[in-house]
Amino acid sequence: MKTYKVNAQKDIDKFNDEFGYRIKGNLYIECSLNLKGSLLVEGYLFVAKNSLVKIETYIDVEEYMEIIGSIETGGSIKVWKWIESKGSIEAINSIKCGGIVYANNSLFTDSYIRCGGSIETGMSYGISAGNSILCKSNIRDSR
Repeated sequence: MKTYKVNAQKDIDKFNDEFGYRIKGNLYIECSLNLKGSLLVEGYLFVAKNSLVKIETYIDVEEYMEIIGSIETGGSIKVWKWIESKGSIEAINSIKCGGIVYANNSLFTDSYIRCGGSIETGMSYGISAGNSILCKSNIRDSR
């Protein structure tokens, strides 16, 4: 599967359509972005250190999501396999993951977190969901 590297907003603009951005491959982001619409990634999503990616509506990633920087969305985050973040993950609606969710800083949503594996956060801010946290394995808040 092809990997697309994004170093500036113009690098991802070529994937824009009427709904947002669709990447038929892996996406490696090395800059801060402010994206209108949704982000669909048919492979994995990687966000590098010191990068903040803001997505207007939702994110759907078919493989896994590794975040060294931070990611925010006005809607939901859906990842089919696993999520690992050394930064923060914030979704206004929901976070859904088929496997493990690990956030070194914080994991926050106004609605719910649903996970097929376990959920773990580091020493900073912990886990917060406005409605519910559903987890098939265990939840560990290291605070």
